[in-house]
Amino acid sequence: VNSNLPDKFSLNIPIFKSMESHEFEVEVEINPENLSCTLTSPDVRDYMKEQRDDILDAQIKDIEGIAPDIVIVEV
Repeated sequence: VNSNLPDKFSLNIPIFKSMESHEFEVEVEINPENLSCTLTSPDVRDYMKEQRDDILDAQIKDIEGIAPDIVIVEV
């Protein structure tokens, strides 16, 4: 099948709600069995891990400032 669908393209979107937008390269994968389309991006996966950790660290710091006697268990 011939198609003009690109193999990859860039998106400029926020990954988390109310966060600033970032540009990421996204790969297009088509499943030939059912023609479903999936967008994948290793860059987004890495960015999400990094941001998730930063967001959680900031929340823990805020909690410790408000209620220093609360025990916080990190796994």
